[in-house]
Amino acid sequence: MGDKHLKSQIRSDKDKDRLILIALLAIPAVFLWFILTAVLTRSAALTGQLFFGDTNDTFMDFFNCLKSAADRDPYNEVNMVQYPPLCELIFYLIGRMAPEGLVYTNPYHLREVQATAMAFALFIFIPIILSVYAIEDMSSLSKGKKRLLVLSVLLSSPFLFAFERGNIILYSYAFTLIFIAYRNSGNKIKCEIALICLALAFAIKIYPAAFGIFLIREKKFKEAIRCAIYGVLAFFLPFLCFGGLGKFLNMIGFLTERSDVSEVEGLGVKINFATLIRYFTSRLFGASEQAPWPQTVAVLLGIALILASIFLKKNYMSALAIALVIAGLPGYSYFYVAVFFTVAFVMFFEEENIDASDLFTLALLIVATAPYPVTLMVPEHKYSVTIMQILTGAVMLVLTMLLIFFAVRDLIGRVGSKHLLKQDGRND
Repeated sequence: MGDKHLKSQIRSDKDKDRLILIALLAIPAVFLWFILTAVLTRSAALTGQLFFGDTNDTFMDFFNCLKSAADRDPYNEVNMVQYPPLCELIFYLIGRMAPEGLVYTNPYHLREVQATAMAFALFIFIPIILSVYAIEDMSSLSKGKKRLLVLSVLLSSPFLFAFERGNIILYSYAFTLIFIAYRNSGNKIKCEIALICLALAFAIKIYPAAFGIFLIREKKFKEAIRCAIYGVLAFFLPFLCFGGLGKFLNMIGFLTERSDVSEVEGLGVKINFATLIRYFTSRLFGASEQAPWPQTVAVLLGIALILASIFLKKNYMSALAIALVIAGLPGYSYFYVAVFFTVAFVMFFEEENIDASDLFTLALLIVATAPYPVTLMVPEHKYSVTIMQILTGAVMLVLTMLLIFFAVRDLIGRVGSKHLLKQDGRND
């Protein structure tokens, strides 16, 4: 048994360093391939592949939100906003940078105006800086490898897609990274900042709250309670700026309606489990794309992954399980949500003991997040299914099965170890 373990284990620091370097170079190398293809084809071959299919809609998640927040009434029947109020408060304050009355105009016009264009640059710049700072502070790699790690995250396909959309998910992602980086800091102030950042990540996009499982794993129950209190305050207090707490029900209603609209849009752009299962079963077995049972399977997979995130031995695997829940469980989940996979990617390089199963998991993670210039399918419309979506979706389903298996393996190992300890105690 010991010999087999030694064979699967990385045998020397030199081998480990070489493998780490290859892993850190993979995504930047694929990005260079992407750029070369763009240059050679004048980007024509890439339309609708990595980025959103509507080439006139770039950055419009940001500019649409500027307009919807401008009159401080985003939760009415006209705007029908599904974002939490903290997001709307951020967009309202940014919109104040524009000349008076301008934010009430066509959102596409806002994209062409200097004041709001510069506001967008600032909006994107802040989470990038926060993410870089958190990654470098979290990582124990050498200076050069830290830079490659940062590049790998910033050049990953979901990060680039979120940038192209101008989506506020980048703030939620940056705050999640800060939580992961500081949650175990010996500095009490940094630990509290970590809790506040997770609360802010939740108040912006809701689902990063799942990373609070780390507080449960690490038996930090008091910290979990404080984080929950921060989260409730950060989520509900901003409603006071937009008509009061009663608007919460409006937001939930619009969020439900958005899920219904997502079904009409088709299977493209989204990577939630139900959508992926519908796509693969319809193509492979001729099943209906509107079948309801995939959502039931998605819920079961989500529950299994949540349990796996608790029982998995390695932190990066737990983070990956949580990221898969975040991307896979909701009724609809656009491609940029896969940016949370890179949290697990960053955490991987902090693992001390790496074996063959870790390397296989890392390889799949890279496959799921590298920005391939694939052009095998020409999009018919802006919500068309792309090779990038198919590839990421297939890897997500494989990773889900793997992590559930690893969690069962780790749980059996723990139970076995406790049983052996009890037997040794009796023998003594």
